[in-house]
Amino acid sequence: MMTRKIFFWLLVSGLSVVVSCKKPAIENASVIQGIAIPLGGTHNGQAVQIYLYAKVKPGEVPGGSAYLKTTITDADSKFSFNGLSVGDYCLLIDFTIKDSTGAPFRYYGYSQVQINDGNEVLTTNINFIGSYYYPTGGGGAGSCPYVFTLEDGRWHFRGEIYAGAIFKSLQRDDYLPLENLKSSKNSIQIQLANRLDEVHHTDLTELIFVKNAMGTYHLLDKYGKIQTVSSPQIPMKATANGYHDVRSLLASSDNSYYGFKEGQKILPEAQNFLSRFYTAVKKVFWGKDGSNMVDLVVEYKKPKNVSSAKFIVKAKNPSWTSQVYYNDFLRKFGTYFSEWSQKQNSGSGESLKQWALDQGLPLVVYVETSHGWQMADYFDMVGAQELNSREMVMQIDLRDVDQETVKLKLVCGYNFWEVDYASLDFTVNQAASVYTCSASNVVSDQGHNFTERVNKTDDQFLDMNKGEDARLSFSCPVDYSPSDYSVFLHTNGYYNVKKSFSNNPEWLSLIGYSRPGAYTAFAREQYVLYHRKN
Repeated sequence: MMTRKIFFWLLVSGLSVVVSCKKPAIENASVIQGIAIPLGGTHNGQAVQIYLYAKVKPGEVPGGSAYLKTTITDADSKFSFNGLSVGDYCLLIDFTIKDSTGAPFRYYGYSQVQINDGNEVLTTNINFIGSYYYPTGGGGAGSCPYVFTLEDGRWHFRGEIYAGAIFKSLQRDDYLPLENLKSSKNSIQIQLANRLDEVHHTDLTELIFVKNAMGTYHLLDKYGKIQTVSSPQIPMKATANGYHDVRSLLASSDNSYYGFKEGQKILPEAQNFLSRFYTAVKKVFWGKDGSNMVDLVVEYKKPKNVSSAKFIVKAKNPSWTSQVYYNDFLRKFGTYFSEWSQKQNSGSGESLKQWALDQGLPLVVYVETSHGWQMADYFDMVGAQELNSREMVMQIDLRDVDQETVKLKLVCGYNFWEVDYASLDFTVNQAASVYTCSASNVVSDQGHNFTERVNKTDDQFLDMNKGEDARLSFSCPVDYSPSDYSVFLHTNGYYNVKKSFSNNPEWLSLIGYSRPGAYTAFAREQYVLYHRKN
């Protein structure tokens, strides 16, 4: 891809530092390294955050409390940090642009600055400790905290945490695998970021290190129980909605996904008030439960004398799940949304979980037994983003399975999940050494320390609004290496969506969405209409 460069100009005059996107008309202005940007990207109109820190050691990442902070919003902007004392400073630049595809791309770097009595300046080329793509987050519709890890001098997107916990009543634990996580000087740096119109409330953060035996690795299920993966079997058969062979898509982790897009006929788009009214009433009173659910059946050869197995799935939620919920469905609440949201925060989490199950939002797993299909459990949503899928595990009880094959059925709403890989491991869990580490330092981008708030689950939260970050530091086991340990970020929290609508609530329609499968049908109809228009 062709690139062009944006330059930041640095000038020290007296005891002031001037930062400008436009070259100053002063000869001794020093250029900070040009930043290569994909063609079509621009920083014009994008907020460029400028921070000034004091006495940062060479090679050290700036953090903690910034002396000064400002924002540059266009190519002609400049700003002066005045009244500084003689000493060493660190200038940090942080901004996000969009590349030629429209995907957000963030640059994050710093330069050393020294001011002495002779008003001389010593600058090094800017050291970009981070340049990475942000996940799409459903087209900016809604998401949950983004997780990044600092490895080899760059920030890497790892996933999202406690997805779907959009009310206090849904607050939950989450165990995010950090595969092949690299450390630096026996330390691990993690960043939590909020980039959407939400407020994130994180109650707990800790790293869990599980020692791997030769030829094995580990996963934590949604209850935090350690599951050993040593001999996973790929499916003998994989059939979507009873007829579509998708085994080749699930046999390996290769970013080839099955997307749950088979299903029943969609009602035609209503064109006038009477037809829309009739359609709404029909959905409330005569709609068929589950008619827009999609299923995937996977089969595995069952060894003799086994009573349980571990079901390993690598999957993600497509951005559509976020877009249709936050942009289309919530709009139906209109001016009632704020009041409704407050009621859900203090309401019953169990009723909300049941509604989500009835609408096919989690990925539900059934096992075929001698008594028919029995629900084993379900996977919580993992976040509506396109960059990373998550590897998850579920314990499956096989005591009532008397066939020579194990049949598992995955069920969810239309296009709510994408599965990359599905295997079954019949081996027995092995004992493993576990090292749990609380964060030694948690600092927000505004310099506030929240370490004590996230070292246990006690309703003392790290709260983050849109545009805010927090950096977390953890220590590693003394013998840590990426191949010897499976690592997980254990968090607990929830988030609230910040939305306001001016339209009147669609009361009749909202009543209908209490019926199982009604929201699933709506989401599918919106998906088809969107693609008709585009």
